[in-house]
Amino acid sequence: MSDPPPPRIPLRKAELQTLASLADSTTLRSELLLSDYFHGRISLSPPLLSRICELYASGTIFSEYIENNFDIGSLSEDTALEVPQKHIKTMAKIVLSISECNVYLSSNNINVDKSSDV
Repeated sequence: MSDPPPPRIPLRKAELQTLASLADSTTLRSELLLSDYFHGRISLSPPLLSRICELYASGTIFSEYIENNFDIGSLSEDTALEVPQKHIKTMAKIVLSISECNVYLSSNNINVDKSSDV
């Protein structure tokens, strides 16, 4: 007897678009903070710079993961994809990483909502 397949989680187009938006905005915000740092508009300690780089990496990885695994543009608004649990776990880990970086940066008075460029 084989084990039953792992459960699948339904995700609708709007939910996938929200995740894609989170990935894109995370990448953009971290790019703007890095630009401010490299142009001398803000100074950062090595741990803060490292966290911003981690935030950038997480946003970029998340964007690529979504693009490589889901064709959001081809979905109708009412379509729900049955997503394997392993994809949900991977996405949850990335979102958690983004959240932890945002909390750390916010607790160190780094505005993760926008850069001074915006």
